[in-house]
Amino acid sequence: MIPATLQQTQKDGGFAQANATRNNALKAWISFAALGGWVFHVIAEREVTSMLTLSVFAQALSFVLLRMQISAAKSVAGISGKALTMQAIKLCCRLGTTLWLDGYLPMDASGDWIYQVGDVVSLLMVLQILICVYVSHKSSYQADVDTCDVRNLIMGAVVLAVMIHPSQHDEPALDTLWTAHLYIDAVAMVPQLWMISKSGGKVKGLTAHYIAATLLSAILSGIFWFLAGSTLEVSGSSSSIASLTINGAHLVQVLLMLDFGYFYIKACLNGRSGNESLAVFDL
Repeated sequence: MIPATLQQTQKDGGFAQANATRNNALKAWISFAALGGWVFHVIAEREVTSMLTLSVFAQALSFVLLRMQISAAKSVAGISGKALTMQAIKLCCRLGTTLWLDGYLPMDASGDWIYQVGDVVSLLMVLQILICVYVSHKSSYQADVDTCDVRNLIMGAVVLAVMIHPSQHDEPALDTLWTAHLYIDAVAMVPQLWMISKSGGKVKGLTAHYIAATLLSAILSGIFWFLAGSTLEVSGSSSSIASLTINGAHLVQVLLMLDFGYFYIKACLNGRSGNESLAVFDL
């Protein structure tokens, strides 16, 4: 009788934790929707260019959800430190240009300071999570499955950015820096997806929301740059090359996560998005 009672107690506790996780995720998404609505209607005055700012806040949401996962589980299991390192590098590259120049910012009022705030918040969140991964919760970090070699990905992105980049700033170094962020971002989730596949295709509930918010961010940013493609310039070449490279980078990023997105939406429709272990890949 005692073992059965204990088993039932643990089962009830698991359901309670799953419900709490689902509720926290829902609150985070609702808060993002409210903030996004305020930015779109009040700050940007319904300008379509505000989609780029909304993509930055979707990115910040992804890291908030990941931090919530760590706080709830007291563990960084299933989280790729290498993917987060790439995110930190990407954000530093982007902030290295957008804090000073407006060549790659939305033209509405949300590009004046709201956009940069979103990136600064994201960077601070990423650094905090990295401390959890490599310091405070290091014992739970699954280094044995987080084995994707990111050095080649980063070096390839930088070399490609030197070779092909827009010239919105008319400063080769800064244009290259911004483009490096773009190419790094395109493959930044590869280590996380690799880690999930190595772990049997399952991921914790809020970690799944983290990847979903990242996918949303990529889609919003991709739509913006698709619409803005004709305004881009490349020194000594045509704007079509700049548009092709930027849209191509976003397409790669979205395609990498589409498989995940399918199973994530399917799980949400089935009411399993807050489960402790969510199957997101059909391996």
